[in-house]
Amino acid sequence: MLKIVGNDVWRSDKKIGWIQENRLFAHDGQKLGYYTDNDIYDVSGRKVAYVQDDYLWMMDHEKFRLEDVCQHVQGGPYPNMMRAMIKLFLGD
Repeated sequence: MLKIVGNDVWRSDKKIGWIQENRLFAHDGQKLGYYTDNDIYDVSGRKVAYVQDDYLWMMDHEKFRLEDVCQHVQGGPYPNMMRAMIKLFLGD
């Protein structure tokens, strides 16, 4: 389970990343990715996933219910796109 406190992303008692607008960074400052509208991109600008019809679709056509994905990221006033990106790049 991941938790957003302010703009920081925590796993248990360890800060593992932070949020800046629509971008996600690892704890060491490395940019992990960003989202626009319904698309999620990695740091190189490659589209890795998108949201359509309440599902998070990976580019290999694997899909996950967006509601299930977002349940793994609690706290903060961030949209589901950010929660999906956090789950995608920082895991559980």
